[in-house]
Amino acid sequence: MKCSTFGVLDSLDHPKLFTFWSLNHLNTGYIIPLIILNISKGKINEPWIFIISLTLHTIYEIKDLYFTYKWDDFKKNSKNKKIVKIFDLIWKMYSKITDPGSFSGGKQIQPIENSLYNSIGDTLAFILGYYIFLKYRILSLGQSLIFYIFVKLILISIEAD
Repeated sequence: MKCSTFGVLDSLDHPKLFTFWSLNHLNTGYIIPLIILNISKGKINEPWIFIISLTLHTIYEIKDLYFTYKWDDFKKNSKNKKIVKIFDLIWKMYSKITDPGSFSGGKQIQPIENSLYNSIGDTLAFILGYYIFLKYRILSLGQSLIFYIFVKLILISIEAD
């Protein structure tokens, strides 16, 4: 299967290295290190900020890959159906919050899929955001959060159309 460099939606059948949501990962690559720097009051140096930030982002990407590639198998083979229902509910609620364009009136229109290619592209976008954080730290934490929310709302409105 051939991977496109850029597209509106990523899927297993038509993987995209970058989507509009990669802008969110770029933005996150700037804001997470800024949050860590502010919380630590400058006591954590930049290499450790990078390691912590990238670890958090990698956990997020692993979650995406797990739910794309393994969740259905886990649901079928699990002996504890109560846990499956709880995690299924959490996943559905999370999906509605993070990908509202994928849902309409509570009925799923498009399955949420994240290809390995897209996880790599999102990680590259995150690292670029971190590079911008290192070289051009021009926004305060408050300004960055407002910018983050603004970008997120634009991305949600693009996907909802």
